[in-house]
Amino acid sequence: MLTTSNNNKNHITIIMSVTKVFLGVLFIAVSTRVKIPWYPVPFTMQTFAVMLLGLSLGNTMKEAFGISISYVIAGCLGLPVFANSPLGFLYLMSPTGGYLIGFVITIPLISYIHNRLNIGLGKSLLVGVLSIFIPGVIVMSYHFGLKVAIMSGVVPFIIPEIMKISMISLIYKTSTKMGKF
Repeated sequence: MLTTSNNNKNHITIIMSVTKVFLGVLFIAVSTRVKIPWYPVPFTMQTFAVMLLGLSLGNTMKEAFGISISYVIAGCLGLPVFANSPLGFLYLMSPTGGYLIGFVITIPLISYIHNRLNIGLGKSLLVGVLSIFIPGVIVMSYHFGLKVAIMSGVVPFIIPEIMKISMISLIYKTSTKMGKF
């Protein structure tokens, strides 16, 4: 009887993890639809979703990696989850593909540094933004050169990212006080 109970708990744990991964991918995909067209990088709420997920997952590194990898795989398979969805796998090769690589890094990184290393909220989110921008700029500079990559892929996003960090901080602090995070 004890074995059956443990097996049921394991199945429930697996179902819960898969559900969190699915919902995390869906949250990021929906966040791409809040978009202001801009070239070469559109303004979206993806970074907001990615950083909020990193904070909210706590110590569940498998789920953090699961969400970030599943999101990129879904987009590479042609599912409409990327901001410029029709490109599928080719999107990773595009000038903005580095930002997707950054997403893969960011969710588990924020989860780890904030929840396991107890790095403060602001510093964790700053590291998160940098972990998105650095691969983004590296890939974009391959296509357009470093100056264009910084001027097109970072500078226009500084104020929006500060606003997103402020919103995430407010949500996180409010939720923490309510016992939801």
